[in-house]
Amino acid sequence: MDNPYYFLEGGGEMGLQIRNKDWTQTPLGSPDIWPQNLQSAVSIILNNPFPMYIAWGKEYRQIFNDAYVPILGHQKEIDALGKSTSETFSEVWHITEPIFKAVERGESVGFSNFMFPLLREGSIQNCYFDLAYSPIFLQDRSIGGILITIFETTAKNLADEELNKSEKRFKAIADNIPNLAWMADEKGDLYWYNKQWYDYTGTTFEEMKGWGWKSVYREDELVNILQEWNFSLEKGIPLEMSYAIKGADGNYQEFLTRALPVKNEEGEITTWFGTNTNITSQKAVEQALDDSKKELEFVIEAAALGTFDYNPITNKFSANIRLKEWFGLSADQEVDLNDATKVIVEEHQENVLNAIAKALDFSSGGFYDIAYNIVNPISKNEITLHAKGKVLFDDNKMPFRFNGTVEDITAQNTARKQLEQSENNLKSIILQAPMAIAILRGPEYVVEIANESALDLWGKTSQDVTNISVFESIPELSLQGVKEILNNVRASGKHLATTELPLKIMRSGTLETVYMNFSYEPIYDDHSNSNKIMVLGYDVTPQVIARKEIEKSEQSIRSLVESAPFPIAVYTGSEMRITLANQSMVDAWGKGSNVIGQLYRNLLPELENQNIYEQIETVYKTGIAFNAKNQPVGILKDGFLKVHYFNYSFTPLRDSSGAIYGVMNTAAEVTELNEVKEKIEESEKRFRDAVHQAPVAMIIVRGPENIVSMVNAPYLELVDKSTSDLLSRPIFEVLPDAEESISPIFKEIYRTGEAFHGYEFPVTLTRFGKKENCYFNFVYHPLLDFNTVTGVMVVATDVTANVTAKKLLEENEQKFRLLADSMPQFVWTADERGKFNYFNQAVFDFSGYNKEEIVEKGWLSIVHDDEKEDNTERWMDAIATEKDFIIEHRFRKSDGTYRWQLTRALPQRDKEGKITMWVGTSTDIQDQKMFTTELEREVLERTKELFQKNDDLEKMNKELQSFAYISSHDLQEPLRKIQTFATQLREREYDNISEGGKDKFIRMQSAADRMQTLIQDLLAYSRTSIQERIYEKANISTIVEEVKENLEYDFEGRSTTINIINDCQIDVIPVQFRQVVFNLITNSLKFSKPDCDAKITIDSLVAFGSELNNLNLKQDVEYCYIKFSDNGIGFEEEYSEKIFQVFQRLHGKEKFQGTGIGLAIVKRIVENHRGIITAHGILNEGATFKIFIPTSH
Repeated sequence: MDNPYYFLEGGGEMGLQIRNKDWTQTPLGSPDIWPQNLQSAVSIILNNPFPMYIAWGKEYRQIFNDAYVPILGHQKEIDALGKSTSETFSEVWHITEPIFKAVERGESVGFSNFMFPLLREGSIQNCYFDLAYSPIFLQDRSIGGILITIFETTAKNLADEELNKSEKRFKAIADNIPNLAWMADEKGDLYWYNKQWYDYTGTTFEEMKGWGWKSVYREDELVNILQEWNFSLEKGIPLEMSYAIKGADGNYQEFLTRALPVKNEEGEITTWFGTNTNITSQKAVEQALDDSKKELEFVIEAAALGTFDYNPITNKFSANIRLKEWFGLSADQEVDLNDATKVIVEEHQENVLNAIAKALDFSSGGFYDIAYNIVNPISKNEITLHAKGKVLFDDNKMPFRFNGTVEDITAQNTARKQLEQSENNLKSIILQAPMAIAILRGPEYVVEIANESALDLWGKTSQDVTNISVFESIPELSLQGVKEILNNVRASGKHLATTELPLKIMRSGTLETVYMNFSYEPIYDDHSNSNKIMVLGYDVTPQVIARKEIEKSEQSIRSLVESAPFPIAVYTGSEMRITLANQSMVDAWGKGSNVIGQLYRNLLPELENQNIYEQIETVYKTGIAFNAKNQPVGILKDGFLKVHYFNYSFTPLRDSSGAIYGVMNTAAEVTELNEVKEKIEESEKRFRDAVHQAPVAMIIVRGPENIVSMVNAPYLELVDKSTSDLLSRPIFEVLPDAEESISPIFKEIYRTGEAFHGYEFPVTLTRFGKKENCYFNFVYHPLLDFNTVTGVMVVATDVTANVTAKKLLEENEQKFRLLADSMPQFVWTADERGKFNYFNQAVFDFSGYNKEEIVEKGWLSIVHDDEKEDNTERWMDAIATEKDFIIEHRFRKSDGTYRWQLTRALPQRDKEGKITMWVGTSTDIQDQKMFTTELEREVLERTKELFQKNDDLEKMNKELQSFAYISSHDLQEPLRKIQTFATQLREREYDNISEGGKDKFIRMQSAADRMQTLIQDLLAYSRTSIQERIYEKANISTIVEEVKENLEYDFEGRSTTINIINDCQIDVIPVQFRQVVFNLITNSLKFSKPDCDAKITIDSLVAFGSELNNLNLKQDVEYCYIKFSDNGIGFEEEYSEKIFQVFQRLHGKEKFQGTGIGLAIVKRIVENHRGIITAHGILNEGATFKIFIPTSH
């Protein structure tokens, strides 16, 4: 035989390395003396497309093919050839050794999906394999080594694991979203609900399936609900409706219901996905908004503000009475805007019109805020007004309404002008200064003024710091010695300066270090007292950082060079002087350690004719780096010139100005890789042995008829055939079902000579008594004879069970993806370590990102900058503490706008309580947030105004008390004289008065009596809210009896019945509550029908507010409910509020006596007891008064 190494032919890259390796340096010795069976086995693995390796001898020396290299990994591949398996895979030798021992006893061992914890990429990773271990026998039937065939299934396992996780993830999503969710078939029969539905409704699936959901809706609303649902089913259009759903506690809450149809490829509806979103709180917000509006109207009136409302479309301007009085306009006049602006002083008119025009421009935000002077056209007085308003825009950004308030600030404006004049000079100097300047006042160092440079340094606005202690607005300064410096200056009264003072300042959410040169100057007043300090600062951060970076850079380069595991050196100047060289480079040169400072040419003269000097000079001159791979370099070591092979590069080094000052040389020796190369040849007989010993299904077919020339037992088992069925017969004659899918593969291999790899390839086979669709992983490998394809080797693995299971998982995953993507909320999941791995479609639609972009940019990229730090801290805390994650933050929409979201994430745990994943949702709360913010802003503004008005109200109270005194004394004194003189005239002079005079005299006396009653009623009304509140326990029946005694005279001459049905004991102010009963009884007597007896019925009961039919009651407070009814003339229901107003009468005083104050007194006394009174009447049938008083105070 001419070539002793014929069995090493072929085999690709590993064949080359095996042929080039010096095997005489290993226990195996030269390949020409290897045992015949080892040579055969090597030939087999080198020409096999599947991963295979041989562990030979007692030390298990390794020989492997190209397909096995990826399993080794790059780090192990370099020196694994010829080494012991126990060294290469030391981390799993405790697992592998027992298997090898079993094979050495003559056993063939196989494993499916076997896990090895292998060292890969610097860490232990769980890897999965299908393995077959076969003994390699020697001539004497002893075992010389082991043949291992290995298929890695890690990726498949990870995929299966991901599918399982995906199913769990989407089930968790469905059960953890804040909405109620459900699915229905195309006919509307519901067949699935999420956990939230059952938790809220307290129902079971048996109760809810089909159309059982109707039981949780109100019966009177069900007709409309069914009509809307059936209409969507009939038309195939989305459903949206809002109705109340009954909870497990029996209470109803308002829900927004949405349902979307899911269609197949033919456009037919197959499924409906629905959600129910609780909007009860939104309804409450709308009610609060209405209450706020009423409160605002009261505040405007109390604050003496003018209000205006301008229609930009009609140019009409309306206002309240106060503003029209200021402008000299008629109270009932709707005014053109041009007429209204005529009273503005000439020098302010243009500013006002410009401010209005700007506010009407959408880009301005619609805000209007201006002060101006007007001259009243009637009084000719000039006053200063401050107007604030807001413009509303439609969807086309066109203004349709402009309203606001106006305040008379004449007095404030005059004082402000005087103060501004005195401060302008100093402020002008400070604000225009080119350095940071601030004035700090008092021991708390309150910022009195700070110029733009100071604000830029602090990262603050003027509003953030003015009139606030500098250590409150910039708290990070407190612990950095600044306060001690200020205290020293304040105590000593002397100037102090610092240079390059390092300070940490929070700017844009990040704590930054700046370096400052400061000067601290005490400021003295007229009395030589220093209560202020002027601080002047100059930012020298760029200079300090630049200096430190240069120092750091130099140190980094030196450390890098010294510690690098591969040769590195630096040559400076055109003469190439060596300034740096690590130990690896010194060893490569072999010239000793004293190399620093020498010239490169002098140290390595042997490189003269190897073109290396020229390469370095070119890099130094042009600034273009040079790289070389696998280059031979002759180096003189120990007197011998030896050729080494290197991958090396020369890189230019530049100074801060960009000029080249040197060249850095890095290298890696690759000599060993060039010495390992040899040849091998295929052996047909040994190849056949390998096929029969292979643990996987293999078959070889020859010629265009695909005649089976070889088949092993695993293949026969896979297709349910015997050797006689297949051998020497055309394969498709035996397996006709497979011809349609497999025959084209054979033809393409014969045409191209290229292998075909199939993964989960579908093939129809009749086996085990039935025809079935099967799936295989296989390789169809061409067999060559003088570069001509003469046959095909097939290696196959049956993966039908895996594919079937995976398809089922994928169907489940698709189902839950549709559910998640139909949610209006954002839905996302993360693994147990907090790494995000899924977002529903709503996230992509909102952000404008696709899946790859959101993975690349990260979830935080759509979170507002102001919330990013808090978001990160809370998320990391939730991961660390395993607690629920909840936060309100803003997300950026694809159009650049931000919307507030309420985000919640709950951990999902396995049976042992270990977290397996996180399921999160984000719900849009923009409207609620904006309402709350606006409400808080308005409340803050109005609170300031109300404080301002408190003094006025106190003065008004004093005036009211004075009025009460006058009413009770001064006003009644002349009235009593009128009544006394009238009595004397009637007794003594009545007969001397004419008939006409007598009539006028009687009318005068009657008017005086009415006036006395009016004054007494007004006095009683004013005292009801200012009397001292001393509560006593009293029964309703007792109070009624006391009043009846006082009214005994009024009952004479008429038939009156007062019937008390149920009694009640409550805390009352006795004198006031007797007045209530007195006024209600006299009111019933006054308005009784003349033709029938007066009947009054009083009933009462004690109950909590939640049990009484009045929404204004507090639900958890106990009340005494008193119902006072009569059979009098009654009233129309539309007057049920009016009758409680002062001086409001529903009947003329000629017909019914009274002042119109009695029921107003009743209402005030009830409210004084923190109660509520309502009135209800039916004309000509009677009136009913309902009183709700807390039973205790």
